[in-house]
Amino acid sequence: MVNISNLNQFNPPKFFKLLGHYIKRRRTDLNLSLDDLSFKVKTLTSTQLSQIESGSLPISDEEFYLLDQYLFLEPEELLNIAKITQVQKIMEINREINDLFPK
Repeated sequence: MVNISNLNQFNPPKFFKLLGHYIKRRRTDLNLSLDDLSFKVKTLTSTQLSQIESGSLPISDEEFYLLDQYLFLEPEELLNIAKITQVQKIMEINREINDLFPK
């Protein structure tokens, strides 16, 4: 089982942005509108779902599990998103170090 709180530890804003894009892609691939998904999930409004898809509203593990029941999210894709954000964070740190200690 995937734990969102563990996957987003390196760069939460970027993680939730990429996760939101992935959720939106899965929803549209399944031909579900925001209202359709909101009706199924019951605990998230279509406005909240839109905010999740834009990356402006982080989701909890519980909300993730609800969405996963209807969107069939791939664990491998979630791990890829976590890896991307980890690499981005490492690159940011590297740039900061290079700025502080030029060669």
